[in-house]
Amino acid sequence: MSVEILTAADANVGLLHGLPPLTEHEEEILVLEANGYTAPATAKFLNVSATSVDADLRRAHDKIGAVDRMDALGACMRLHLLY
Repeated sequence: MSVEILTAADANVGLLHGLPPLTEHEEEILVLEANGYTAPATAKFLNVSATSVDADLRRAHDKIGAVDRMDALGACMRLHLLY
């Protein structure tokens, strides 16, 4: 089963919870993370550096209040960002 994120407009549901909106790039990285991609695999898939992916994941995790991968997945599910 694949996990996908809703549209960018729907992703801004985080605003209702007092969270900054996710960018489309942050959404994409969270979807890849939710599908089991590691930072190096995500970097290769998106043709960016692993350092960039790490920074983007930290920023996305901060925005959704997550401290790690599992917490991020749970936060996205609670905020209805993933289905």
